[in-house]
Amino acid sequence: MGKNKSLPDFLVIGPPKTASTSLHYYLGQHPEIFMAAKKETRFFDLDYEKGISFYKKYFELAGDNLCKGEATPTYAFLPFVAKRIHENIPNVKLIFTFRDPVERAYSGWLMRSAKGNEKLNFRQAMEANLEQRSTIDFYKNDVSEAWLADQSILGKKNEISLRTYIEGGLYSKQLKAYQMFFRSDDILIIYLEDIKKDVDAVMKSIFTFLGVDNTFKCVSDTIKNKHNKNRLKFLFNIFGKNAVLKAGKIFPSSMKDKIISMVKVPQKKTTMSESDRDFAYEIFKEDIETLEKMLNRSLDNWKVKDKY
Repeated sequence: MGKNKSLPDFLVIGPPKTASTSLHYYLGQHPEIFMAAKKETRFFDLDYEKGISFYKKYFELAGDNLCKGEATPTYAFLPFVAKRIHENIPNVKLIFTFRDPVERAYSGWLMRSAKGNEKLNFRQAMEANLEQRSTIDFYKNDVSEAWLADQSILGKKNEISLRTYIEGGLYSKQLKAYQMFFRSDDILIIYLEDIKKDVDAVMKSIFTFLGVDNTFKCVSDTIKNKHNKNRLKFLFNIFGKNAVLKAGKIFPSSMKDKIISMVKVPQKKTTMSESDRDFAYEIFKEDIETLEKMLNRSLDNWKVKDKY
């Protein structure tokens, strides 16, 4: 524990929509673990130019005795991030969280649609992502500058310039990119399906991996990341997400919970059509088969065609 002094001992690196929010919540309950107060620091993909001293501030309250960590799910599918992490924290432990890549892509599309920055339907969005991949390959091109530009446009105009529904689900490519820099013993892979089935068993495996008390039981009765209809998306589209969120900071903390409950209304998730699932599955099929061989684990539950 605390081997990296003022830097994290572990990172939950995602990809997005695979339970990183829940893991951040569960891990933060452990008395021997310190989680960065800001979930998704985004340092290694968005704030890297600010320097490692800036990053250390997220962990300065942890002291030397706690196992320190953070969860930023975008790290998983950005190969340039793997190199940056290794250069600064070469002995850090990494936690990947995987789920059915088709469901992950659909969940990502639902989130972007709710926020108003995705105007296409799911099939169209996946087709646009495929077309993008014909000119931009995250694993062959340095996309660091394109990524910064995309995130800037997303924040200022609530518009997408890079779609990552596919990149976020190419798990074998993600794993290979990190295995170039990190030992297999320092990488743990968990699955959303296993979390849903037995969260205590999953957390025990994570605690063992991190070298903390693995008998600790988390309180897991809180559901994280419910699907919400965001009533502010029209403001995001007009003024940009960053400006709207900045304006929201003027309200006292006592009012923020009430405001959030007003603008985020839980709603039932829509489901994919069978034809859309079949279309998306063909995109991920080869990567799923490659991952099975890499991990020596059957992923047949990701191959079922009649889920919907």
